[in-house]
Amino acid sequence: MLEFSSQIDKFIKHSPNFCTYCGKGLSGAVELLVEKRQVFDIPPIQLECTEHQVFSKRCICVYSTQSPFPESVKARVQYGSNTEALIGYLNARTFPLKE
Repeated sequence: MLEFSSQIDKFIKHSPNFCTYCGKGLSGAVELLVEKRQVFDIPPIQLECTEHQVFSKRCICVYSTQSPFPESVKARVQYGSNTEALIGYLNARTFPLKE
């Protein structure tokens, strides 16, 4: 069961601007905290694209040497290890929909 946290990342204050009975403004009125609720959520995931570039250099002996790609970079375009892990986790932990 979730419990209230003392470490708050963001506060959103919901305070009335007008009286719901007579319609007058409440800008100078004293404010009283009545209730609070907390929502725990994951921040939006932002995709990060890393481009690996391979270069070659020519030696004074005229031989060209090209750098290799890292072992994990096997295709022109691919998913990274974090994305693959998330997809695997979601696939294993997602329950099938009932028809």
